[in-house]
Amino acid sequence: MAYKDGHSYCVAPIVTPGPPGVAPPAFYEFWAVGMDCCNPFEPKVFMCGEPNDDEVRTRKRKKENNGNSLL
Repeated sequence: MAYKDGHSYCVAPIVTPGPPGVAPPAFYEFWAVGMDCCNPFEPKVFMCGEPNDDEVRTRKRKKENNGNSLL
């Protein structure tokens, strides 16, 4: 998914394969983000960094005043 305003701002949920026949989660906790590294049109492509890089551990989570998470 992307938003374009001069640059393309790209996001994709981080998921692991689940068992066959199991519904996807109701929401996603973690997202990969990048700029000018995706194509939101067919064929959809997300190329924002190396997906199997074990050194990438950065995350950011924002919370509302009531404790609910915002991504």
